[in-house]
Amino acid sequence: MTIASSSSSSSISSAASGAGSKGLYQIPRRSNKDGGTLGRRTQVDTNHFAITFKNPNLVIFHYDVAIDPDKPVRYMRPVMQKVAREYFPNSPCGYDGKKNLFSKGTLPFGTAMNCTVSIFDEERMKDKEYKVEIKKAQEISFASIVEFMRTGVNRPQIAIQALDVVLREPCSLNANFVRVGRSYFSPPDPNRLVDLGDGLHLWNGFYQSAGIGWRPYLNVDVAHKGFPEEKSVIKVIDEICRGLPPELSDYDKVT
Repeated sequence: MTIASSSSSSSISSAASGAGSKGLYQIPRRSNKDGGTLGRRTQVDTNHFAITFKNPNLVIFHYDVAIDPDKPVRYMRPVMQKVAREYFPNSPCGYDGKKNLFSKGTLPFGTAMNCTVSIFDEERMKDKEYKVEIKKAQEISFASIVEFMRTGVNRPQIAIQALDVVLREPCSLNANFVRVGRSYFSPPDPNRLVDLGDGLHLWNGFYQSAGIGWRPYLNVDVAHKGFPEEKSVIKVIDEICRGLPPELSDYDKVT
């Protein structure tokens, strides 16, 4: 990406796009996306990667998902992964972990389906059943993104969301990553541990998000987070007790 400065300053004016008390305004679009022609051209490296559509008219299918029970949230992805394996294994999908599922083609059950799947509950140490309902909601064309880039109006939020979810899906399915929000982390090399204290180790990862500026882009950035060290409860208690003053009674130590 190149940026060139211009000797002429442009004033930003607001043109009212609506009447009445709503006070809607639209900021004028920059006429020359390549920048100015005067001054020194400067090369800038960014962590935004351009997204190009080979087929700008590609249509993907949006489905509404309802899972009962919908708690705990961390089980929603494993539930949908099992549903996908059992009912539409040949239809790649992107799932946002909540209520939205996106597929490149129509799923092989018509407009709606209901099913029940079981996954292992690690807290209760037994299988737990979940009822899943999937309904076709709408068809989304990426042409709406191309049109927004051309006109700057009618921001296609659902298409942007679909693009973000689909690009995130491979990382979400990768067992080597631990997902926290929009970030993904991998366990550190045992020989290169960074101890943060209080039983925490530093994990490195990355943040990922798709969006639209002058063109569609994928924002990727580094991320860092402290994760609890994996160890037995007995060892944790032993380390805590070693740090207590020796004059404390046994009762004080356990309370």
